[in-house]
Amino acid sequence: MSQYISNPGIAAATGTRVDSSSKHTMACRVNEPLMLQWCTNQQDGRNYVHQHKNKFCVHKNELVLNTSQPLNMNGTIMHNCKAYPAVVSNLGEMTITSRNVLQWLYHFSPTGHQFMANKLRIRKEFVESVIETKDGNNPCVGHVVGHQRVIGELKNMPYFTAQGYALGQAWASQLSGDTVSTVLIGGMQTVMNGHFECRAGQMLQWYFDFEADMFCQDVGKASGINKEVTLVGMRKVLPGTADALDTTAGVAKVEALNPYKASAIQQDRKRYNDRELGALDGMPLGGKSEVKSNIVLPKPYMLRSDGGNHYGDHIRIFAKCISGARPHEMMDLMLMTQSL
Repeated sequence: MSQYISNPGIAAATGTRVDSSSKHTMACRVNEPLMLQWCTNQQDGRNYVHQHKNKFCVHKNELVLNTSQPLNMNGTIMHNCKAYPAVVSNLGEMTITSRNVLQWLYHFSPTGHQFMANKLRIRKEFVESVIETKDGNNPCVGHVVGHQRVIGELKNMPYFTAQGYALGQAWASQLSGDTVSTVLIGGMQTVMNGHFECRAGQMLQWYFDFEADMFCQDVGKASGINKEVTLVGMRKVLPGTADALDTTAGVAKVEALNPYKASAIQQDRKRYNDRELGALDGMPLGGKSEVKSNIVLPKPYMLRSDGGNHYGDHIRIFAKCISGARPHEMMDLMLMTQSL
């Protein structure tokens, strides 16, 4: 059951883009060291990223994240003192384990105190304990514990913050071309909506596309302790727990609770608009799909079903919806990154 019965917004109905009189922009550089770490070929990453350049680059009109701040102070490839802010628009080919850790961090951090404890746990249990003990039985990471690529990704995980929307294309490797793009950090922009319907006036947060199953798709009764009514875009509540699980195993249980299912027309809209992100897999190189994934999308920010403020989502608010849109439609928003 859908939350609203709505018509397309101005952006989707007319196929036009909003004109903002006030545009604040700045030059940002793609974080090449991170993108090289987030690729499958660790031996010759630069050439690999160059060959599959559409999967790792920043495309025009994509939401880009600032990666200048480390999540934990034990990274080895963070470069904070550069002339241009370091940004990414996707996580490349990051391992499933690292993506699960990110989902776990944001979902099981309802308060700031819990967020600080969880990110410290990533360093202490997911990284340092593996390096020190060489133990493959640590339940935190699972069957890939000891994999140097996973350890490197978690050790160098940045603290993601919204930078803005790219106004031009920038490559992830210097072999491909210019790695700097102009980014809109203030003003209004017509952008692509994510998996959840947005309404005019709602606050918008960013999320990764693989997080869609962590949120409610329909209106209904929550499965939690108090049986509150859930709205589209709310965090799911595990039955009988009050979100007490604190391991990555909880991610799979949350995803299995009423998993996200896109309608046929939503899938058609997504396929149509995904063409802007570059080449699809018509001629995959080396058998690898060229479809871009692990991208960043906007969604409405919603309180928890118990009325609480979810810190893991609240810190990702970056804009306000000006003209609403259905899933995977164009919508107008006003960036608020300057005041956050």
